[in-house]
Amino acid sequence: MKKLLLSSLILMFGLVLIACDNDDNGANEEPTEAEMTEAPTEAAAEGVYGLGDTFQFEGSSGLVELTFGTGITFTTVENQFSDLDGEDVIVIPVTMTNVGDDTGSLNMFDITVFGSAGVSLESVDTFFMDDDIRWGSDLRSGASLDSYLHILYDGDGEYIIEFSAGFGLGDTVELVFQVQK
Repeated sequence: MKKLLLSSLILMFGLVLIACDNDDNGANEEPTEAEMTEAPTEAAAEGVYGLGDTFQFEGSSGLVELTFGTGITFTTVENQFSDLDGEDVIVIPVTMTNVGDDTGSLNMFDITVFGSAGVSLESVDTFFMDDDIRWGSDLRSGASLDSYLHILYDGDGEYIIEFSAGFGLGDTVELVFQVQK
C-alpha cells in the first residue's frame, strides 16, 4: 500500500512539473501583428465582460456564444400568489448561438446573479418563461435565439452575472454592469 501511495505521489509530482514546463513554452516570444490586433481587453482576458460584449461559455449543456445588448429596460413581476408580486425586474437583451458541434443550450443552473449588495438574488426567470434565455430551447449547431435575461432589481449599483458550469465548478465567466434606475 505504501509503495502504491509513493508511486502515485511521484507520478502526480511529475505531471505537475510537465504542466508547469508547458505553461512557459513561448512565454518570451513576441506576438505577431495579428495576435496584437486581436488580443482581448484585459478584462475579457480575465473572463470579465460588460454589456455589449460577446463571449463563449462552455456550460454543462453545451458551448454557446452569448451577446448581451446594452439597452437595459425594466418590468414588474405580476403574480398575485408570489411574494415577489410587484417587484421590479431588470431586462437585458441577449442573443445565444450554439457554437458547439452538438445540440445544446444554456443551463439555468450555470447562472448565478449577484445584486447591488453583492448577495445572490432570488431567481425570477420562471415568471418570464416565454422569453427568458434560461428557458430557451435547445439549439442545433449554428442556430441562434434572441431572448432576454430577467434579474430581480435590488437597487442601483453593480450587478454581476456569473456563468460557471456545474454549480461553481470549472471555468467562470462574469458579466459585470451598472444599473441606475
